Amino acid sequence: CALKVGTGALEAYHAALLVFDGHYPEPQGLVDETIEKTVSNMVQVSVHGMQNLDRAIIDVIAGRFS
Repeated sequence: CALKVGTGALEAYHAALLVFDGHYPEPQGLVDETIEKTVSNMVQVSVHGMQNLDRAIIDVIAGRFS
């Protein structure tokens, strides 16, 4: 866990240095040009992409007892 936190912190630091030097990366993956667009992308994944998650979890748990 500590390694993951350290890696994330270092990557955030490097990203901040790039921004301060005037480098602005293009949108990548779910991260978009603004926080609002990024949140909207996350909502789409959460609402549409996870629709079957509850059913899948229930099936896994129920499978333990069958």
